[in-house]
Amino acid sequence: MNNIIRKNPIVRIVIPFIIGIIIAYNFYFQVSLWLAAGSIALLLLILFNSSKTLVSSFKYRWLNGLLILVVWFFIGGAVLIIYNIPECKYENDITEKIYYGKIVNMPEDAKTFRKMEVKLQACKYSDTIQEQDEKVILYIPKDSLSDKLNYGDFIFFKTKLHLITNKGNPDEFDYATFMKRKQIWRSGFLYGDSWKASGRNEASIILKTAYKARNSLLSILKENGISGKEFAVVSALTLGYKAELDEPTKSAFVASGAMHIMAVSGLHVGIIQLILNYILFFFKRFKRGKLIKMLIIILCLWAYALITGLSPSVSRAALMFSFIQVGISLKRDISIFNIVAIAALVILLFNPNQLFEVGFQFSFLAVSGIIYLHNKIYKLLSFKYWILDKAWAITVASFAAQLSLGILSIYYFNQFPNYFLLSNLIIIPLTFLIITFTVGLFVFTFTVFSSIFAFILKYLAWFLIRFVSFIQELPFSQSTGIYLNIPEVIIWYSLIILIIALFVRKKAVYLLLAQSLLIVLLSKSFVSYVSVKDTAEITVFNLNKSIGIFVSNTNQSCLICDSVLANDSISRGFYFKKFLSHRNSYNSPVISISDTLRHGKNKNIFYKDVINSGSKNIMVLHDEHYKNKTGNKLQVDYMLITNNVNYSIDELLSLFKFEKLIIAADNTYLNINKWQKECKKKGIPFYNIRESGAFSCK
Repeated sequence: MNNIIRKNPIVRIVIPFIIGIIIAYNFYFQVSLWLAAGSIALLLLILFNSSKTLVSSFKYRWLNGLLILVVWFFIGGAVLIIYNIPECKYENDITEKIYYGKIVNMPEDAKTFRKMEVKLQACKYSDTIQEQDEKVILYIPKDSLSDKLNYGDFIFFKTKLHLITNKGNPDEFDYATFMKRKQIWRSGFLYGDSWKASGRNEASIILKTAYKARNSLLSILKENGISGKEFAVVSALTLGYKAELDEPTKSAFVASGAMHIMAVSGLHVGIIQLILNYILFFFKRFKRGKLIKMLIIILCLWAYALITGLSPSVSRAALMFSFIQVGISLKRDISIFNIVAIAALVILLFNPNQLFEVGFQFSFLAVSGIIYLHNKIYKLLSFKYWILDKAWAITVASFAAQLSLGILSIYYFNQFPNYFLLSNLIIIPLTFLIITFTVGLFVFTFTVFSSIFAFILKYLAWFLIRFVSFIQELPFSQSTGIYLNIPEVIIWYSLIILIIALFVRKKAVYLLLAQSLLIVLLSKSFVSYVSVKDTAEITVFNLNKSIGIFVSNTNQSCLICDSVLANDSISRGFYFKKFLSHRNSYNSPVISISDTLRHGKNKNIFYKDVINSGSKNIMVLHDEHYKNKTGNKLQVDYMLITNNVNYSIDELLSLFKFEKLIIAADNTYLNINKWQKECKKKGIPFYNIRESGAFSCK
């Protein structure tokens, strides 16, 4: 590792640059203070290099290097702070306003709506027109009119724009911060005739041409009989078009450890570059053939990046392979680590927020891991036969990538594909063949060969889908419910680095340090497991149109949902996977609130609509079973009202005695407001989950 940093100057400056971004992101500093500190460091560097005595002295040589690192540290922080100015100064619209804006991306299709980014130009309110300079997210129902909207179109629309906020559920994805990094703070919904296209379009010619080209290529696939799941997989894998990928197919690719091939990135761009190098082999015969070949390949790589949507992953890959192609063409002894570092530096200088994107982290970690480890592991074995040698090379690359990404993948997704070595051994060659035959189909689409390419392509995609489904159905195909926090991620990566250092340098000190870290990890995991298991807890989640309640008590736990959510494992995974993994309760039984709660056999946790955590209990009022009941009042700690049940506060007070009313988020705004007003009038404490986030008691 030290040799890599010492021999690659760009790597040396990227590391403090990235650290500066991280520090500035996590701690607030005035940009003026940050720039002043950076200027002082730069001035000291200039003064140092102006002194012949200091520069020529071996004793003080380290000071020059230190000052360079400090300068780049402050450059990183300053770039982030400047990029994120101005901070959000927007508010929720109290009343509807009329806006005028431009669609700045290709609208994304979902099941019932289209999602698009719109750059606002103007706003009209109370006969006053104001200029706007804000990017927002709009959701428009899918219909014949919205389907005609394209990148570059200007639209008028009337809506209330609301600040993008999180639901306030524990361990949820921080969507608000994710959008803030994209300089987007507000969103709105458009219904019926609340919007109208202006008929004006000002799209970038390059992007507009790229989008049209992608649509034309998608049409070629359909016209040649590629349809259904095969079309969804081929279009996602080659063109980055994922609109037709269904959830079962996505789940199969995730479980097999092959979801990475669906994100057009380094693998795909590398294959395209390889194909182009073979196709353009004859250019070496010409005087300036290598230069022309280099320019053609770089142009084709960026054209491919544009056609696939110019996503951050494909942009990174195109930039990286462009540098590699230049080095190959100029016959320079290039360092791949320097190329990776240059690509990272260029991307982060333009958008430092990319550092916190999962795709950015995965991309550069995977590439760095493969570059550093591949040859070291590959040389351990040699094979006489070509096919065995290639299989070994793929296995080594897959292992190196997973060693680099595995811990980070668990941190973000709480799962790990156990058969990734087996799946990638088949999937990577299949991906190469599918991309190759897709390119062939596009090139020969107007010839008699198109039907041959289409036939082979269709069955390659069919086999790929069947293979990942087969891997998914194998016993123990993936480990799920694994939770790691940031300190554990750091310790795990430190342990991996020490093991690699032990493997490379064979020094006992690395073994001792690795053993110490392993003991720390095991101790921490044991303490966390015991503390979580001993915690009695009830958490009511903030879910739109659904109810979700987690309850744990005396080493037992369960998840109580409405009937729709109880039967939808994909949605449950989205809402609860990280939360349940954090509490070592991923495999907790799922209880349908309408079928089991009232007649549940486990009286320690739930019985007759009362959920018990040991120290606290909650009455769940989800139907009108208690209407007109008489007798003694049932006393509980909390009353949870859900499913828009028809009870007034007076009726609840006549039936139950409780400390606080909890209003679930699946109730309508009308009912929530009604109950809140009644509670305020009678002085009854209440908690509005839709407004305040998940309710939890321990």
